[in-house]
Parts: sequence; structure tokens; C-alpha cells
Amino acid sequence: MIRSIYNNRFYFWILFVSMTFISYISIYESLVINRTYSLIPLFFISYFSLFMLFQLTSMFTFIAVLCGFKIDKMNENATKILEVKINVILIYTVGLILFIITKFI
Repeated sequence: MIRSIYNNRFYFWILFVSMTFISYISIYESLVINRTYSLIPLFFISYFSLFMLFQLTSMFTFIAVLCGFKIDKMNENATKILEVKINVILIYTVGLILFIITKFI
């Protein structure tokens, strides 16, 4: 399943743009809100790990539902599922919504 992420350029670029925004958010929170440089790596690591956790959770859940919760079929079908752009957009959107709800609300 992880290999499917690396082979999918569309999902890779979406994650890259998200990491750019996460770095801007961590810089903003550290410099503007807390007024210190030392917290930038801490905020970036916490936002990055939480974002990736929600992305992987939404991907696993989405693929498990489409495979009928058959674990032996998940690795075989993950590549086929992630080749469809609407599936990638749905997985990304669910992970992003979970991240925003957890971190900012």
C-alpha cells in the first residue's frame, strides 16, 4: 500500500503541497503566536506526524471498505484503487478534514 503512494504522482504532489502549507503554519504559529524560533521544528514535526497519521488512516479505511474488509486482497487492490483520481481526492479530503477538526477546532 505504501508503494502505491510513491508510484502515484498525483497523490505525491498533493502531499507535497500540504507539507508546504504545514511548514507555513508551523512557522506562523511559532513566530507570530509564540514569538520564538526554537518551536518551529516542534510544531512542524507534530503537524506533519498528525497529518500523515490521518492520511494513512483514511487510506487504510477507504481501501478496506472497497475491498470488503478482506485483508489478503488489500495489497493487491490498493494499486488499482489509488490509480483512480477521485479515490485519491476522497482519501486526501477525509484525511485533511480529520486533521483540521483535530488540530484547529
